[in-house]
Amino acid sequence: MEAFDEVSTTSGAAITDSSGLLNTNMYLFIGKVTEWTDDTAPPTPTDSVSNTVYNHWRDMIAAKKIGSTDVSHVCPRYNWTSGTNYFAYTHANNALFDQTFYVMTEDYNVYKCLSNNNTDGASTTKPTGTGTSIVATGDGYKWKFMYQISAARALKFVTPSYMPAQRVRKANAAIANTSDSSFQYDVEIAANTSGNGAIEVSHVTAGGTAYLFETGVVQSGYTETTTTCKIVGTGLADSTLVGSDIYFISEAGSSGVTGKGGTITTYVASTDVVTWTPALIFHWS
Repeated sequence: MEAFDEVSTTSGAAITDSSGLLNTNMYLFIGKVTEWTDDTAPPTPTDSVSNTVYNHWRDMIAAKKIGSTDVSHVCPRYNWTSGTNYFAYTHANNALFDQTFYVMTEDYNVYKCLSNNNTDGASTTKPTGTGTSIVATGDGYKWKFMYQISAARALKFVTPSYMPAQRVRKANAAIANTSDSSFQYDVEIAANTSGNGAIEVSHVTAGGTAYLFETGVVQSGYTETTTTCKIVGTGLADSTLVGSDIYFISEAGSSGVTGKGGTITTYVASTDVVTWTPALIFHWS
């Protein structure tokens, strides 16, 4: 099965007429109905004139015109599968296109991996949604929805090994199709306007050493204030934590402390009480 166009079969100029109906077209054809000497090992194609110009015309038995809607750019297909390790996208990775940094779900939604689980890298929660915000899943992954493959394009271009890809807007940021109502249009517009220049994910290239990390819960037996609380005993000496940051990642009630924090100014080892600045606006519950 090969392809040819009308230019290559003429003197090099496109075939045209006054109506414009005979502009250059591409065709896919099949041929060679006779068997090879050994059908399991057909001869290696050569660049001889007879092989590239004449033989396929002699062998041709049928051809199909390829229209503009019959062609698509494609990329390797990677189905999202629970328990699989996916690579986080980074423009500095020279081997990026040899790695699985994007996936397609059974909904034909395509997502790019921006950050993977630092524990063991396994993705166990399928990304969902077609919005323009970052998709954070419970397994520690962060995904970016890229586009959705329509049913019509899936029937034509999705294969066991490949899936279609396209760009709605032009390279110069102009919109190629202002009537496009696809999810991809929304994603590209957002990236070109409100999301342009935003920092969504950062990757540590050199972690350093001698950092102090303590994780625990606020302890009872102490009346908390907007600048103090009692933490789990660290076993560290007085003032060891001074200069470190304290950050509250969750809460049992509705005090409003989640997502807030400050810089530790005092730590008393005998009481496990830390003091920080600036004062937080919330109510302990």
